Amino acid sequence: MNKPEASYRSVFLILPILFVFHSTRARAQGIAVNCDSGATIRAALSTAKAGDTLTVSGTCNESLTIDAEISRITLDGRGTATIISPNATLNTVIIRGKEITIRGFAITGGNNGVILQRGATAVIDGNTIRGNGVAAGTSSCQCASGILVGPLSSAAIINNTIENNGNGISVDENSNARVGFQAPTVLGLPNIVQNNVNAGIAILHNSSARIIGATIINNGGDGIQIERASHADLSDNSISGNGGSGINVRENSGANLDLGRIQTVAQPNRTDGKVNDGFGITCSLGSYVSGSAGTLAGLKGALNADSTCMQGLEPLITSLSFDPVSVAPGGNFSATFSGVNLSAQTYFDIRFRTPGSSTEQEALNWQFGTTATHTVASTLPSGTYSVTAVRAHRDAADHSVPYLPVSASVTVR
Repeated sequence: MNKPEASYRSVFLILPILFVFHSTRARAQGIAVNCDSGATIRAALSTAKAGDTLTVSGTCNESLTIDAEISRITLDGRGTATIISPNATLNTVIIRGKEITIRGFAITGGNNGVILQRGATAVIDGNTIRGNGVAAGTSSCQCASGILVGPLSSAAIINNTIENNGNGISVDENSNARVGFQAPTVLGLPNIVQNNVNAGIAILHNSSARIIGATIINNGGDGIQIERASHADLSDNSISGNGGSGINVRENSGANLDLGRIQTVAQPNRTDGKVNDGFGITCSLGSYVSGSAGTLAGLKGALNADSTCMQGLEPLITSLSFDPVSVAPGGNFSATFSGVNLSAQTYFDIRFRTPGSSTEQEALNWQFGTTATHTVASTLPSGTYSVTAVRAHRDAADHSVPYLPVSASVTVR
């Protein structure tokens, strides 16, 4: 064998060894970070590569920045680790990288709890994010949030409890968020957004969000605020006890209250328990709302739409009255429904209770048109008949929309 042939053969024998060595080094790995022993997440990130998972324990006192050069990194606090900003004017976690996952942390003490900037993408999963944007001893910051997505960023926000911040979640400056799901085929990942000083969720400045299954309660402002040319698709959210309206859409923005393309059967939004201090839904300044209003309610009423609002809501009932309220067998009484988008072509189903019974019965298509006269059968037992819920619909065969609670009674003498 001549020398050139020997050299080539040596090279080909060495190449597979080098390839195996390189592949081993490039393989994703787990990195343990114990902040109680003096380690920091920032230092660990300097050695991490795409695909790595940093498993964090203890209390990490740092304002953490995940730079744009970092991608496909998972930070996992396993439900026990905490990240605390050392200064209330600093953000607790800043994400500028791509495909970052933040999971299982308590995140507190900063201006924003988690902020995505400069085109970042992230999954925020299973964290407790509290006490951000509210400096001790001062009034709240009107812009800071538990989670702030923007500018030009995107996030999936799932399984979190977001409480006692300025805003709960803000999606701002041409950004978008999926809240309560990550992929259309994987639903049921709800967030709790509660007791924040301002809005529960705010979608602002040409941004968009799709929000499913959230519990949005007891926030100081609106439950969901959509403004400044922004849009939201909302379904199956419980929006209750907020200091403003349940949903407030304004300034050339829009809200679609159904998510049929994602959910096989879109579930309506609702108010459970304490109603909101404002309206169930407010729509103003060139905005629109469409879909089912569900049972959203406020102390000031179910809906407040100014003359510039384009609304295509399903029929919404606010009250039912009888005249007279006492009638003899064989006599007549009129029933009048009040609400939004009701007409002479609206059908009404009712749930009712007979005298002395706590069992609800149902009468489909009990009335056609907002006002009609009913005759009491001469054989009808005497006592008080109570209507507890009403459903309005335009198609006589469509009984799929939810019942709305009402309270009205008529007595048969």
